[in-house]
Amino acid sequence: MRRDVITVRGADAATYLHGQLSQDITGMAVGEKRWSFILQPMGKVEALVRVHRTEPDGFELDVDAGHGAAVLARVRRFRRDRRPLHHQGVLARP
Repeated sequence: MRRDVITVRGADAATYLHGQLSQDITGMAVGEKRWSFILQPMGKVEALVRVHRTEPDGFELDVDAGHGAAVLARVRRFRRDRRPLHHQGVLARP
């Protein structure tokens, strides 16, 4: 089954994603994975993702194939401040 993966890295990646997801990810250990929803500002579900903490300041969002571009756009949409946070594009995995 193919999957799309979005990588989010930066000193405030956990805090930023925590505000976008339905699960508390701030306490995740490196290597831990959790299912979560990406939520719209009013709480409506945008997408189901598997969150993988790959490093202390890095996460991968794993989504169904073909949905990665939309999830990446959603993650980028509400970034307001200028602190570094890196969103890498969609990587398709077999």
